[in-house]
Amino acid sequence: RNLDITGEATSVIERNLHKLDASLPENPDVRTVFHELIDMRKGLGKAFRLMHEHGLLTKLIPEFGNIGWHYQYNYYHAYTTDEHSIRVVEFLEKIALGKLSKVPELSEIMADVPAKGALYLAGLLHDIGKGKGRGHSLRGERMAARALERLGFDERTVDLVKFLIREHLAMTHTSQRRDMEDEDTINDFLKRAGSTGRLRMLTLLTFADLLALSENALTDWKKALLLRLYNKTMMLLDRGYEELSGKSVQHVISSVRRSNLETLPKHTIREHLEQLPDQYIRVTSPSHIRAHIRGITRMQNRGVWASFRHNGDVTLLTVITRDYPKALSDICGSITSSDINIIGAQIFTRNDGIIIDTFLVVDDKGCSMIVPENQKTFKKNLSSVVNGEASVTELIRHHVHRWKRRKRKVIFSKPRVRIHNDISSRYTVIDVFATDYTGLLYDV
Repeated sequence: RNLDITGEATSVIERNLHKLDASLPENPDVRTVFHELIDMRKGLGKAFRLMHEHGLLTKLIPEFGNIGWHYQYNYYHAYTTDEHSIRVVEFLEKIALGKLSKVPELSEIMADVPAKGALYLAGLLHDIGKGKGRGHSLRGERMAARALERLGFDERTVDLVKFLIREHLAMTHTSQRRDMEDEDTINDFLKRAGSTGRLRMLTLLTFADLLALSENALTDWKKALLLRLYNKTMMLLDRGYEELSGKSVQHVISSVRRSNLETLPKHTIREHLEQLPDQYIRVTSPSHIRAHIRGITRMQNRGVWASFRHNGDVTLLTVITRDYPKALSDICGSITSSDINIIGAQIFTRNDGIIIDTFLVVDDKGCSMIVPENQKTFKKNLSSVVNGEASVTELIRHHVHRWKRRKRKVIFSKPRVRIHNDISSRYTVIDVFATDYTGLLYDV
Protein backbone atom coordinates (compact mmCIF):
# COMPACT_ATOMS: atom_id res chain seq x y z
CA ARG A 1 0.00 0.00 0.00
CA ASN A 2 3.08 2.25 -0.17
CA LEU A 3 2.82 3.15 3.54
CA ASP A 4 5.77 4.26 5.66
CA ILE A 5 7.08 1.88 8.33
CA THR A 6 7.96 3.27 11.74
CA GLY A 7 11.41 2.90 13.26
CA GLU A 8 9.91 0.78 16.03
CA ALA A 9 8.49 -1.68 13.49
CA THR A 10 11.80 -2.01 11.64
CA SER A 11 13.60 -2.59 14.95
CA VAL A 12 11.23 -5.47 15.69
CA ILE A 13 11.97 -6.96 12.25
CA GLU A 14 15.73 -6.71 12.72
CA ARG A 15 15.63 -8.21 16.24
CA ASN A 16 13.71 -11.22 14.95
CA LEU A 17 15.57 -11.88 11.69
CA HIS A 18 17.54 -14.70 13.33
CA LYS A 19 14.31 -16.64 13.73
CA LEU A 20 13.80 -16.80 9.96
CA ASP A 21 15.46 -19.87 8.46
CA ALA A 22 16.04 -21.17 4.93
CA SER A 23 12.46 -22.47 4.69
CA LEU A 24 11.00 -18.93 4.71
CA PRO A 25 10.62 -18.66 0.88
CA GLU A 26 8.63 -21.92 0.85
CA ASN A 27 6.09 -20.74 3.43
CA PRO A 28 2.69 -20.50 1.64
CA ASP A 29 1.68 -17.28 3.40
CA VAL A 30 5.04 -15.66 2.65
CA ARG A 31 4.76 -16.69 -1.00
CA THR A 32 1.27 -15.19 -1.26
CA VAL A 33 2.36 -11.85 0.19
CA PHE A 34 5.48 -11.70 -2.00
CA HIS A 35 3.47 -12.47 -5.15
CA GLU A 36 0.99 -9.72 -4.24
CA LEU A 37 3.92 -7.36 -3.71
CA ILE A 38 5.24 -8.04 -7.22
CA ASP A 39 1.83 -7.21 -8.69
CA MET A 40 1.60 -3.76 -7.03
CA ARG A 41 1.10 -0.82 -9.42
CA LYS A 42 3.56 1.37 -7.53
CA GLY A 43 5.80 1.31 -4.50
CA LEU A 44 7.61 -1.93 -5.37
CA GLY A 45 11.04 -0.30 -5.55
CA LYS A 46 10.46 1.36 -2.19
CA ALA A 47 9.37 -1.98 -0.70
CA PHE A 48 12.47 -3.77 -2.03
CA ARG A 49 14.67 -0.99 -0.66
CA LEU A 50 13.16 -1.25 2.85
CA MET A 51 13.36 -5.05 2.78
CA HIS A 52 17.01 -4.89 1.78
CA GLU A 53 17.95 -2.21 4.32
CA HIS A 54 16.52 -4.27 7.17
CA GLY A 55 17.79 -7.69 6.07
CA LEU A 56 14.52 -9.24 4.94
CA LEU A 57 15.21 -9.36 1.19
CA THR A 58 18.22 -11.66 1.54
CA LYS A 59 16.18 -13.94 3.80
CA LEU A 60 13.71 -14.38 0.94
CA ILE A 61 16.32 -14.34 -1.83
CA PRO A 62 19.70 -15.37 -0.35
CA GLU A 63 21.32 -14.99 -3.79
CA PHE A 64 20.79 -11.22 -3.56
CA GLY A 65 23.29 -11.15 -0.72
CA ASN A 66 26.06 -11.97 -3.21
CA ILE A 67 25.88 -8.45 -4.65
CA GLY A 68 25.57 -6.51 -1.41
CA TRP A 69 28.16 -3.71 -1.43
CA HIS A 70 29.63 -5.08 -4.67
CA TYR A 71 31.13 -2.20 -6.67
CA GLN A 72 32.43 -1.92 -10.23
CA TYR A 73 35.26 0.53 -10.81
CA ASN A 74 34.50 2.24 -14.10
CA TYR A 75 33.20 5.53 -15.42
CA TYR A 76 29.52 4.61 -15.64
CA HIS A 77 28.82 2.55 -12.50
CA ALA A 78 28.02 5.11 -9.80
CA TYR A 79 26.28 2.69 -7.41
CA THR A 80 26.91 -0.64 -5.75
CA THR A 81 25.31 -3.55 -7.60
CA ASP A 82 22.56 -4.10 -5.01
CA GLU A 83 21.59 -0.40 -5.05
CA HIS A 84 21.74 -0.35 -8.85
CA SER A 85 19.39 -3.35 -9.05
CA ILE A 86 16.77 -1.69 -6.86
CA ARG A 87 17.10 1.50 -8.92
CA VAL A 88 16.32 -0.55 -12.05
CA VAL A 89 12.99 -1.57 -10.50
CA GLU A 90 12.29 2.06 -9.59
CA PHE A 91 12.94 3.19 -13.15
CA LEU A 92 10.66 0.45 -14.50
CA GLU A 93 7.95 1.76 -12.18
CA LYS A 94 8.48 5.31 -13.48
CA ILE A 95 8.10 4.04 -17.03
CA ALA A 96 4.88 2.19 -16.15
CA LEU A 97 3.45 5.31 -14.51
CA GLY A 98 4.41 7.55 -17.45
CA LYS A 99 6.83 9.59 -15.34
CA LEU A 100 10.01 9.15 -17.41
CA SER A 101 10.17 12.23 -19.63
CA LYS A 102 13.68 11.45 -20.89
CA VAL A 103 12.42 8.56 -23.06
CA PRO A 104 8.63 8.98 -23.43
CA GLU A 105 8.45 6.17 -26.01
CA LEU A 106 9.03 3.62 -23.25
CA SER A 107 5.66 4.22 -21.59
CA GLU A 108 3.92 3.24 -24.84
CA ILE A 109 6.00 0.07 -24.99
CA MET A 110 5.25 -0.73 -21.33
CA ALA A 111 1.50 -0.35 -21.96
CA ASP A 112 1.66 -3.45 -24.18
CA VAL A 113 3.42 -5.59 -21.55
CA PRO A 114 0.92 -7.68 -19.55
CA ALA A 115 3.47 -9.63 -17.46
CA LYS A 116 5.01 -6.68 -15.62
CA GLY A 117 5.75 -8.82 -12.56
CA ALA A 118 8.29 -10.89 -14.48
CA LEU A 119 9.90 -7.68 -15.73
CA TYR A 120 10.24 -6.28 -12.19
CA LEU A 121 11.73 -9.55 -10.95
CA ALA A 122 14.24 -9.52 -13.79
CA GLY A 123 15.14 -5.93 -12.92
CA LEU A 124 15.83 -6.89 -9.31
CA LEU A 125 17.79 -10.05 -10.16
CA HIS A 126 19.52 -9.24 -13.47
CA ASP A 127 22.96 -8.77 -11.88
CA ILE A 128 22.94 -11.37 -9.08
CA GLY A 129 25.57 -13.38 -10.96
CA LYS A 130 28.17 -10.62 -10.59
CA GLY A 131 31.22 -10.77 -8.37
CA LYS A 132 32.35 -14.24 -9.45
CA GLY A 133 34.19 -13.57 -12.69
CA ARG A 134 32.98 -13.43 -16.27
CA GLY A 135 29.67 -14.79 -17.53
CA HIS A 136 27.46 -13.13 -14.92
CA SER A 137 24.39 -13.23 -17.21
CA LEU A 138 24.34 -17.03 -17.57
CA ARG A 139 25.32 -17.54 -13.94
CA GLY A 140 22.62 -15.08 -12.84
CA GLU A 141 20.02 -16.86 -14.97
CA ARG A 142 20.61 -20.10 -13.06
CA MET A 143 20.67 -18.38 -9.67
CA ALA A 144 17.43 -16.49 -10.37
CA ALA A 145 15.66 -19.66 -11.48
CA ARG A 146 16.47 -21.37 -8.18
CA ALA A 147 15.34 -18.34 -6.17
CA LEU A 148 12.03 -17.96 -8.00
CA GLU A 149 11.23 -21.67 -7.87
CA ARG A 150 11.70 -21.58 -4.08
CA LEU A 151 9.25 -18.66 -3.94
CA GLY A 152 6.66 -20.66 -5.89
CA PHE A 153 6.55 -18.74 -9.17
CA ASP A 154 5.08 -20.61 -12.14
CA GLU A 155 7.18 -21.99 -14.98
CA ARG A 156 6.15 -19.26 -17.45
CA THR A 157 7.29 -16.47 -15.11
CA VAL A 158 10.56 -18.24 -14.34
CA ASP A 159 11.26 -18.76 -18.07
CA LEU A 160 10.59 -15.08 -18.82
CA VAL A 161 12.90 -13.91 -16.04
CA LYS A 162 15.61 -16.37 -17.15
CA PHE A 163 15.39 -15.04 -20.71
CA LEU A 164 15.59 -11.40 -19.61
CA ILE A 165 18.60 -12.00 -17.36
CA ARG A 166 20.40 -14.12 -19.96
CA GLU A 167 19.92 -11.49 -22.68
CA HIS A 168 19.93 -8.26 -20.67
CA LEU A 169 23.13 -7.03 -22.38
CA ALA A 170 22.16 -8.14 -25.90
CA MET A 171 20.52 -4.89 -27.03
CA THR A 172 23.32 -2.70 -25.70
CA HIS A 173 26.04 -4.81 -27.32
CA THR A 174 24.19 -5.20 -30.64
CA SER A 175 23.26 -1.52 -30.99
CA GLN A 176 26.68 -0.15 -30.02
CA ARG A 177 29.09 -2.76 -31.40
CA ARG A 178 27.46 -4.14 -34.54
CA ASP A 179 26.26 -2.87 -37.91
CA MET A 180 22.48 -2.78 -37.61
CA GLU A 181 22.14 -2.65 -41.40
CA ASP A 182 23.83 -6.04 -41.76
CA GLU A 183 21.19 -8.75 -42.26
CA ASP A 184 23.22 -11.19 -40.14
CA THR A 185 23.21 -8.76 -37.21
CA ILE A 186 19.45 -8.21 -37.24
CA ASN A 187 18.66 -11.89 -37.85
CA ASP A 188 20.89 -12.94 -34.96
CA PHE A 189 19.26 -10.46 -32.60
CA LEU A 190 15.81 -11.45 -33.87
CA LYS A 191 16.48 -15.08 -32.92
CA ARG A 192 17.55 -13.99 -29.46
CA ALA A 193 14.49 -11.78 -28.92
CA GLY A 194 12.10 -14.43 -30.21
CA SER A 195 8.77 -12.58 -30.04
CA THR A 196 7.28 -9.08 -29.90
CA GLY A 197 6.38 -9.51 -26.23
CA ARG A 198 9.88 -10.52 -25.22
CA LEU A 199 11.39 -7.76 -27.35
CA ARG A 200 9.29 -5.15 -25.52
CA MET A 201 10.35 -6.47 -22.11
CA LEU A 202 14.01 -6.69 -23.11
CA THR A 203 13.91 -3.11 -24.41
CA LEU A 204 12.41 -1.81 -21.17
CA LEU A 205 14.93 -3.69 -19.03
CA THR A 206 17.82 -2.45 -21.16
CA PHE A 207 16.78 1.19 -20.81
CA ALA A 208 16.11 0.87 -17.08
CA ASP A 209 19.51 -0.80 -16.62
CA LEU A 210 21.30 2.10 -18.31
CA LEU A 211 19.27 4.77 -16.53
CA ALA A 212 20.05 3.18 -13.16
CA LEU A 213 23.82 3.13 -13.73
CA SER A 214 24.39 6.88 -13.48
CA GLU A 215 23.12 10.18 -14.86
CA ASN A 216 25.59 9.99 -17.76
CA ALA A 217 25.12 6.38 -18.86
CA LEU A 218 22.17 6.86 -21.24
CA THR A 219 23.33 9.39 -23.81
CA ASP A 220 21.18 10.69 -26.67
CA TRP A 221 23.28 8.58 -29.02
CA LYS A 222 22.72 5.34 -27.08
CA LYS A 223 19.01 6.10 -26.79
CA ALA A 224 18.76 6.63 -30.55
CA LEU A 225 20.64 3.39 -31.29
CA LEU A 226 18.50 1.31 -28.92
CA LEU A 227 15.23 2.68 -30.28
CA ARG A 228 16.46 2.10 -33.81
CA LEU A 229 17.25 -1.55 -33.00
CA TYR A 230 13.88 -1.96 -31.30
CA ASN A 231 11.96 -0.48 -34.24
CA LYS A 232 13.85 -2.47 -36.88
CA THR A 233 13.39 -5.74 -35.01
CA MET A 234 9.73 -5.06 -34.24
CA MET A 235 9.07 -4.31 -37.92
CA LEU A 236 10.82 -7.52 -38.89
CA LEU A 237 8.79 -9.55 -36.38
CA ASP A 238 5.56 -7.96 -37.61
CA ARG A 239 6.11 -7.85 -41.37
CA GLY A 240 9.13 -9.88 -42.41
CA TYR A 241 12.54 -8.95 -43.81
CA GLU A 242 11.44 -8.28 -47.38
CA GLU A 243 9.32 -5.31 -46.36
CA LEU A 244 12.12 -4.01 -44.16
CA SER A 245 14.82 -4.13 -46.80
CA GLY A 246 13.03 -4.45 -50.10
CA LYS A 247 13.29 -0.89 -51.39
CA SER A 248 13.82 -1.09 -55.13
CA VAL A 249 16.01 1.33 -57.04
CA GLN A 250 12.92 2.64 -58.85
CA HIS A 251 11.12 3.24 -55.53
CA VAL A 252 14.11 5.16 -54.17
CA ILE A 253 14.39 7.23 -57.35
CA SER A 254 10.73 8.24 -57.02
CA SER A 255 11.20 9.10 -53.32
CA VAL A 256 14.27 11.23 -54.03
CA ARG A 257 12.46 13.13 -56.78
CA ARG A 258 9.43 13.73 -54.53
CA SER A 259 11.67 15.10 -51.76
CA ASN A 260 13.32 17.60 -54.08
CA LEU A 261 11.74 20.88 -55.22
CA GLU A 262 14.30 21.12 -58.04
CA THR A 263 13.76 17.63 -59.40
CA LEU A 264 16.91 15.69 -60.20
CA PRO A 265 16.93 13.75 -63.49
CA LYS A 266 16.07 10.07 -63.06
CA HIS A 267 19.25 8.98 -64.84
CA THR A 268 21.40 11.01 -62.40
CA ILE A 269 19.84 9.30 -59.38
CA ARG A 270 20.01 5.85 -61.01
CA GLU A 271 23.68 6.24 -61.97
CA HIS A 272 24.49 7.25 -58.39
CA LEU A 273 22.65 4.30 -56.83
CA GLU A 274 24.14 1.78 -59.25
CA GLN A 275 27.63 2.87 -58.16
CA LEU A 276 26.92 1.86 -54.55
CA PRO A 277 26.14 -1.38 -52.65
CA ASP A 278 22.54 -2.38 -51.87
CA GLN A 279 23.10 -1.51 -48.22
CA TYR A 280 23.34 2.18 -49.16
CA ILE A 281 19.75 2.11 -50.44
CA ARG A 282 18.52 0.44 -47.24
CA VAL A 283 20.14 2.86 -44.80
CA THR A 284 20.04 6.21 -46.61
CA SER A 285 16.96 8.43 -46.64
CA PRO A 286 15.82 10.09 -49.90
CA SER A 287 16.76 13.54 -48.57
CA HIS A 288 20.28 12.34 -47.75
CA ILE A 289 20.65 10.67 -51.17
CA ARG A 290 19.67 13.96 -52.80
CA ALA A 291 22.21 15.82 -50.62
CA HIS A 292 24.93 13.30 -51.54
CA ILE A 293 24.32 13.74 -55.27
CA ARG A 294 24.53 17.52 -54.94
CA GLY A 295 27.57 17.19 -52.67
CA ILE A 296 29.39 15.12 -55.30
CA THR A 297 28.81 17.88 -57.87
CA ARG A 298 30.22 20.51 -55.52
CA MET A 299 33.13 18.28 -54.52
CA GLN A 300 34.38 18.10 -58.11
CA ASN A 301 35.60 21.71 -57.98
CA ARG A 302 36.86 21.78 -54.37
CA GLY A 303 38.36 18.33 -53.89
CA VAL A 304 36.16 17.71 -50.85
CA TRP A 305 32.64 18.53 -49.63
CA ALA A 306 31.41 18.39 -46.03
CA SER A 307 28.06 19.05 -44.38
CA PHE A 308 26.80 19.11 -40.78
CA ARG A 309 23.18 18.22 -40.04
CA HIS A 310 21.83 18.29 -36.47
CA ASN A 311 18.84 16.03 -35.82
CA GLY A 312 18.24 16.48 -32.08
CA ASP A 313 20.06 13.44 -30.72
CA VAL A 314 23.32 13.68 -32.65
CA THR A 315 24.89 15.64 -35.47
CA LEU A 316 25.43 13.89 -38.80
CA LEU A 317 28.66 14.90 -40.52
CA THR A 318 28.90 13.86 -44.18
CA VAL A 319 32.21 13.98 -46.04
CA ILE A 320 32.50 13.38 -49.79
CA THR A 321 35.83 13.22 -51.60
CA ARG A 322 37.82 10.93 -53.89
CA ASP A 323 39.37 7.89 -52.28
CA TYR A 324 43.12 7.76 -51.70
CA PRO A 325 45.44 5.89 -49.31
CA LYS A 326 44.73 6.84 -45.68
CA ALA A 327 41.72 8.98 -46.65
CA LEU A 328 39.68 7.74 -43.67
CA SER A 329 42.60 8.42 -41.32
CA ASP A 330 42.94 11.97 -42.66
CA ILE A 331 39.22 12.62 -42.23
CA CYS A 332 39.20 11.26 -38.66
CA GLY A 333 42.28 13.30 -37.78
CA SER A 334 40.70 16.46 -39.17
CA ILE A 335 37.57 15.78 -37.12
CA THR A 336 39.61 15.24 -33.96
CA SER A 337 41.74 18.36 -34.44
CA SER A 338 38.54 20.41 -34.65
CA ASP A 339 37.40 19.41 -31.12
CA ILE A 340 34.78 17.02 -32.50
CA ASN A 341 34.33 13.48 -31.20
CA ILE A 342 33.23 10.54 -33.39
CA ILE A 343 30.71 8.13 -31.88
CA GLY A 344 29.67 6.24 -35.02
CA ALA A 345 30.45 6.01 -38.72
CA GLN A 346 29.01 4.64 -41.98
CA ILE A 347 31.49 4.31 -44.83
CA PHE A 348 30.58 3.90 -48.53
CA THR A 349 32.81 3.95 -51.62
CA ARG A 350 31.32 4.27 -55.10
CA ASN A 351 32.67 2.16 -57.96
CA ASP A 352 34.27 5.29 -59.43
CA GLY A 353 36.30 5.91 -56.25
CA ILE A 354 34.16 8.63 -54.68
CA ILE A 355 33.75 8.08 -50.93
CA ILE A 356 30.66 9.06 -48.95
CA ASP A 357 31.45 8.89 -45.24
CA THR A 358 28.81 9.74 -42.65
CA PHE A 359 29.84 10.24 -39.02
CA LEU A 360 27.72 10.57 -35.89
CA VAL A 361 29.51 13.27 -33.92
CA VAL A 362 29.32 15.28 -30.71
CA ASP A 363 31.61 18.01 -29.47
CA ASP A 364 34.48 17.34 -27.07
CA LYS A 365 32.15 17.90 -24.09
CA GLY A 366 29.55 15.41 -25.35
CA CYS A 367 27.06 17.99 -26.65
CA SER A 368 25.23 16.89 -29.80
CA MET A 369 25.25 20.40 -31.28
CA ILE A 370 28.47 21.32 -33.11
CA VAL A 371 28.95 25.09 -32.89
CA PRO A 372 29.54 26.99 -36.18
CA GLU A 373 33.13 27.85 -35.18
CA ASN A 374 34.07 24.15 -34.91
CA GLN A 375 32.28 23.36 -38.17
CA LYS A 376 34.26 26.07 -39.92
CA THR A 377 37.53 24.85 -38.38
CA PHE A 378 36.87 21.29 -39.51
CA LYS A 379 36.05 22.26 -43.10
CA LYS A 380 39.21 24.38 -43.26
CA ASN A 381 41.38 21.61 -41.76
CA LEU A 382 39.93 18.91 -43.99
CA SER A 383 40.30 20.97 -47.16
CA SER A 384 43.95 21.70 -46.29
CA VAL A 385 44.71 18.02 -45.67
CA VAL A 386 42.88 16.62 -48.72
CA ASN A 387 44.44 19.20 -51.04
CA GLY A 388 47.96 18.57 -49.71
CA GLU A 389 48.38 21.94 -48.00
CA ALA A 390 48.77 20.47 -44.49
CA SER A 391 49.35 17.08 -42.87
CA VAL A 392 46.94 15.62 -40.37
CA THR A 393 49.90 14.73 -38.13
CA GLU A 394 50.73 18.44 -37.82
CA LEU A 395 47.12 19.26 -36.96
CA ILE A 396 47.04 16.63 -34.23
CA ARG A 397 50.39 17.73 -32.80
CA HIS A 398 49.23 21.36 -32.73
CA HIS A 399 46.22 20.50 -30.57
CA VAL A 400 47.56 17.73 -28.33
CA HIS A 401 48.84 20.00 -25.54
CA ARG A 402 45.51 21.81 -25.29
CA TRP A 403 43.68 18.49 -24.96
CA LYS A 404 46.00 17.33 -22.19
CA ARG A 405 45.29 20.43 -20.10
CA ARG A 406 41.54 19.84 -20.05
CA LYS A 407 41.49 16.04 -20.20
CA ARG A 408 39.13 14.53 -17.61
CA LYS A 409 40.49 12.10 -15.08
CA VAL A 410 39.55 8.57 -16.12
CA ILE A 411 40.85 5.10 -15.43
CA PHE A 412 42.53 3.96 -18.66
CA SER A 413 42.30 0.23 -19.35
CA LYS A 414 44.61 -1.79 -21.54
CA PRO A 415 43.15 -2.00 -25.07
CA ARG A 416 41.87 -5.40 -26.22
CA VAL A 417 41.34 -6.55 -29.80
CA ARG A 418 39.14 -9.44 -30.94
CA ILE A 419 38.76 -10.62 -34.53
CA HIS A 420 35.63 -12.51 -35.64
CA ASN A 421 34.96 -14.34 -38.89
CA ASP A 422 31.66 -15.88 -37.75
CA ILE A 423 29.56 -12.80 -36.92
CA SER A 424 28.93 -11.67 -40.50
CA SER A 425 28.80 -13.73 -43.69
CA ARG A 426 30.24 -10.81 -45.68
CA TYR A 427 32.80 -9.15 -43.42
CA THR A 428 35.47 -9.81 -40.85
CA VAL A 429 34.51 -8.00 -37.64
CA ILE A 430 37.25 -6.46 -35.50
CA ASP A 431 36.30 -5.42 -31.97
CA VAL A 432 38.55 -2.88 -30.26
CA PHE A 433 37.85 -2.34 -26.56
CA ALA A 434 39.54 0.76 -25.16
CA THR A 435 38.89 3.76 -22.96
CA ASP A 436 37.19 6.43 -25.05
CA TYR A 437 38.93 9.73 -25.68
CA THR A 438 38.96 12.41 -28.35
CA GLY A 439 40.98 11.05 -31.27
CA LEU A 440 40.54 7.34 -30.53
CA LEU A 441 39.29 6.42 -34.01
CA TYR A 442 42.16 8.36 -35.61
CA ASP A 443 44.68 6.47 -33.45
CA VAL A 444 43.08 3.13 -34.36
